[in-house]
Amino acid sequence: MHSEHLRRRLCVRGRGGLCRAWVPAGQRPPSEPGRERPRHGAAEATQAAAPGSFTPRCLVGQSRACGCSIAPRIGAQYAGKCAAYSDVDYAVDLMVILRCTQKLLARLKRTGEMPPAESTTTLGDWYGNILHIGRREHLLFISERSRLPVVIPIGEAKHLEALFPEAVCDVLATVGVAAADLAGERAKMSEIAFGRTNNRSLLGTLNDFAFMARMGNANRGEPEAPEELVRFLAQTPILPLDGANPIALTRAAFRRDQV
Repeated sequence: MHSEHLRRRLCVRGRGGLCRAWVPAGQRPPSEPGRERPRHGAAEATQAAAPGSFTPRCLVGQSRACGCSIAPRIGAQYAGKCAAYSDVDYAVDLMVILRCTQKLLARLKRTGEMPPAESTTTLGDWYGNILHIGRREHLLFISERSRLPVVIPIGEAKHLEALFPEAVCDVLATVGVAAADLAGERAKMSEIAFGRTNNRSLLGTLNDFAFMARMGNANRGEPEAPEELVRFLAQTPILPLDGANPIALTRAAFRRDQV
């Protein structure tokens, strides 16, 4: 049986062709019927699909999604062949991964086992840590692909899963991302998962941003608001990325995503 969780997924690109999103068989136009799965050693045959059944809109080859997550869920015996021989929509979850330091994971009470997962967002995973500015604490996150910063007051940590997508969208709007791209990125963050950090370069950027934030506020009577801090950090050149700043890298990431 196909759960609702499987029904709202994006198709992946396999070696056998380009996937499109699934459509229930009963809702397809007559000119575009569902294609039958290929049969090993035999020609393809036309097979009627019952209303409400789920058949693939295209034929795909082996994919990472097949081997890592889809095959176990549909009970396929051979993960490498399930993409080509199963009447399901082969897809990956719409989600974003927050990769947090051990200190932040402990604060968020996310210390259990964390299964491997992959972000489907344009900006990739987000790396996070606790930011100390004077007596105040914030959550500092940066994008894996553009180092774009997002700052959230530590008091909102209990509602992080609900607030994080909105905080990201607010920053994206500030740096000039188009409304359509912003909406698409928001949709891809429909689910949030947590993971451990695994990239030293990104941890280095987190530490650099934290140092700059502390030094910039050292002589201020009142610490900067999160929005001001984000504007300041987003203009910082990132040396490992050829000196480009997060704003330019973010815009470039969305341009590449449109190609």
